[in-house]
Amino acid sequence: MNSDEYESVSRSWEFIERQVESHQSRELSRMRRLAKRTGVSLSSTSQTRFITFLAQLLHARHVVLIGDGLAMEAVSLLPVLPAQGSLVVVDQDLHGISFIRDYFAHQSSQVKAKAFSATVSTYLSHLNTASYDMIVVSGSAMNYRAARLHARELLSAHGVLVYTNVLGTAHQPRFGVTNPADRSAKTVELRKVLSSADSDANLDSSLLSIGTGLLICSNRSVPKPAELKETLDHEHAVVTPVQAQAQHQASQAVIEKARALHHLDEILFAQQEGSAIVAQPSEETQILSPASEDSRLASRHSHTASAQETARYEAVPADADMSGEFEEASRSSEDGAEHTSVEHGSTEYTSQAQEPDEQTRSIDSLTFVTTQELLKQKRRAQHPSDAALS
Repeated sequence: MNSDEYESVSRSWEFIERQVESHQSRELSRMRRLAKRTGVSLSSTSQTRFITFLAQLLHARHVVLIGDGLAMEAVSLLPVLPAQGSLVVVDQDLHGISFIRDYFAHQSSQVKAKAFSATVSTYLSHLNTASYDMIVVSGSAMNYRAARLHARELLSAHGVLVYTNVLGTAHQPRFGVTNPADRSAKTVELRKVLSSADSDANLDSSLLSIGTGLLICSNRSVPKPAELKETLDHEHAVVTPVQAQAQHQASQAVIEKARALHHLDEILFAQQEGSAIVAQPSEETQILSPASEDSRLASRHSHTASAQETARYEAVPADADMSGEFEEASRSSEDGAEHTSVEHGSTEYTSQAQEPDEQTRSIDSLTFVTTQELLKQKRRAQHPSDAALS
């Protein structure tokens, strides 16, 4: 980057700061002016706005702020945390802690807001593990070290750890991690923080150019031992013979129910079309049909023609004179019966000099007569005593 590009970046940063400051709330503007007059260390307005936005995005309930320079973050976070949430500020700077305590004391909020002046490493050791949605770190090298060693275990399943001023250039622009000659304790610790975030396989992190540098870290989602054991037990479960038989019976019951429903649908569809044909043939229908495939196709064709003829007659008005039609159908059936032949075990129906409609009616009548005769023969075979009486 040349000098023009550096100057452009500087102007862009200044524009963002002015833009965010002009859109912040009146209460936050008032507290920022008051903090400047009292000499409280402050962070950039863009950093304050981003941390507040991140807490809202995560639906954070329990937040911990560590170190000085986070007074405006405490003021901005208090109104956005939900009821029964908690906001804890820990720092050894008595001046900054007194400023935050005074602000909390004058606020009527259901959020449990507290400020402590204590050593960060000692205080973190007394907190409950996996209980906090956001932990923000700033201040001295000891704060960063304590957070790097102990803060991660305090995060909830979706919690984040935010390191502010990770470039170390706040209040000392010519120093920090960007200057290889800077060997101060804070700069060395910041370099360790950045290195551990890149090398830790159990940590997800992102470095952002907000303020003087933000490093956001979160624990990767790793199944707990109990959850992992439950998953493995489910995958390698042994099914006993009794369980296998019960599962087979249940599956067969489902299949039979599906077949029954499918058969019922076919019956209803046939009734709607004006036909009484059932998709699955009954025992009486099966004995009327020869074993060959040609005969089954011929029988199916005759049933279809009968359904079409029935629908045609039903469409005629009730007062219409149909005597001629029935006499013609009767004559056609008699003529068709004279030309019936059986070849190679398959039934073949023929008719002489008939139009397509007349041929269909003749086949239908012949099928009906043949069906009645075969049904009578079957009943006589099954009940000989009744046949003798008749």
